[in-house]
Amino acid sequence: MKYRRLGPTDMDISAISMGCMRFYNNEEESIQIIHKALDLGINFIQIIHKALDLGINFFETCSGYGNRERGIWSEAVLGEALASRPEKPYLMSKAHPNGAPTADDAIRVIEQSLERLQVDQIDIYGGWSIEREAWDALFAPGGTYEGFERARDMGLIRYIAVTGHDRPEDYPERLKGDKFVSVTVPYHAAKRH
Repeated sequence: MKYRRLGPTDMDISAISMGCMRFYNNEEESIQIIHKALDLGINFIQIIHKALDLGINFFETCSGYGNRERGIWSEAVLGEALASRPEKPYLMSKAHPNGAPTADDAIRVIEQSLERLQVDQIDIYGGWSIEREAWDALFAPGGTYEGFERARDMGLIRYIAVTGHDRPEDYPERLKGDKFVSVTVPYHAAKRH
């Protein structure tokens, strides 16, 4: 596995990371994937262990990835898988301003993420799916971003990031400055925007 320094951080992350969105998501496509995996005897914890065995050391999840009806969360699956392993990979999780509109809400959501992931600190925490309409909410006075900064100052998280599904060319103006250590935008070679 090759490793690269992630922006201005002290983190050397694997060139291939593992996203954990489809672990127990509500979306119909995810449900079909989950059922097919279970029918094949595939266990998500085994998948995470295999990723670690292959040298993957960066896992991305989100406070909102899960099945609310069943009370199963991607963060909890990842936390359970990592609890039995000696490796301590880098973790990234996220929250949307709708689910954490105030600074206090953001800290509460981060504390829930810490509990589910079974860790004392999350390496990167960020704004999830920040499209044009959510950008202002993220930076509202006393809002989500302020909560992220407070959580960083409290030692709950190390760095702040942002993700979104707008077109990549929509981001440069929004991302001036040094508020984020990383930005995740959609890119698919076969489905260009």
